[in-house]
Amino acid sequence: MQLLNRALLCGVLALLAGAATAAEVSGQITHAGGRDKTRNVEIRIVGLIDGEKTVDRVTRTDAEGSFVFKDLPTPGGYILYASYGVLRFPGGHFIFKEDDPQPKRQLSFEVHDATEDNTLLRMRDLQWVIERDAGVFRVFERLVIENSGNEVVIRDPNSSDPAVLIGIAKDHGEVTLGPMQGEIRDSRAELWGPFHPGTTEIELVYDLDGFDPALRLEIPIEEWTDAFTLFVKDFGVYVDGGQLHPTRPAREGKVFYHRFAGFDLPAGTRREIEIIPLPPRPERARWIEGAIAAMLACGLFFFLRGPIAVPTDVNAAAVSDEEPELDALHASLRDLEHDFETGKLSEADRDRIRSELQREAEKAGAPVESI
Repeated sequence: MQLLNRALLCGVLALLAGAATAAEVSGQITHAGGRDKTRNVEIRIVGLIDGEKTVDRVTRTDAEGSFVFKDLPTPGGYILYASYGVLRFPGGHFIFKEDDPQPKRQLSFEVHDATEDNTLLRMRDLQWVIERDAGVFRVFERLVIENSGNEVVIRDPNSSDPAVLIGIAKDHGEVTLGPMQGEIRDSRAELWGPFHPGTTEIELVYDLDGFDPALRLEIPIEEWTDAFTLFVKDFGVYVDGGQLHPTRPAREGKVFYHRFAGFDLPAGTRREIEIIPLPPRPERARWIEGAIAAMLACGLFFFLRGPIAVPTDVNAAAVSDEEPELDALHASLRDLEHDFETGKLSEADRDRIRSELQREAEKAGAPVESI
């Protein structure tokens, strides 16, 4: 009898231990078309247990669009997604630890129908970043594409009409496109999608062949673009932005970039730029360096010998580290007015850039009226 009781106790403890390590994931999907669109949708969860065992389970939503996965082994990591039509919609990823006090997760996410209507797409922002590394020019194209609809825009790769066209510089090397479905043809990237509602960010990276040391480049704009910005790393170069408007240089850490902007550029626009290395600065003669060193030594001697009298009626403003930035703001403002007067910029674009310069001036500690 005692042996039987002990066996039953061991069995109960084993069940309790198994229940304590079981996880649960539940949730609900939504659709702009209502609940009729969310029933009987396939939901899949895939997990990795103990770094080597896999879990792969499938269920379907009920009439309310709800689903649940019970008795998931732990510890482990899981990802979940819904298959809706030809598309997959990620629902999230989860990690359950062995001592997780609440091994349950709830989530909700939205699914959408697919469409080939690429008129829902708009190029909100396009940036070209040009750098130079080991004697080679490298281009980073960064795009923000907005889908204003409630459907996912995707085109058949076998179609001759892609969803989005992206211009690429001529004489380019291999192009890294990322996870987006697309193909590189000559001097443009043909993107098929998918473009989900909201914004999609894309980056293309490639090197340019045959440009050393100067670079003369045509930037092709294949889709209507609301805002275009060119950044050129300042490695001792002069940049001619052509019809692009020069704005305040950008800074990332200790690296500075020449910056140019354009707005409301229609499809088919071409902008030529030129990057020319500046000649190296001549080295000072040794006797000049010696004279400078002697002057500094004398100044240090008198400084240590006694205090320096400072007049009390000084009215000159103190020189701050921000003056170079303010000088750049004033220069950008002069260029802005010149481009407006010569017809390069509309009044709306002039006002938009001027507002940006005013914000930069406030950050630099200058009154708005000073620019």
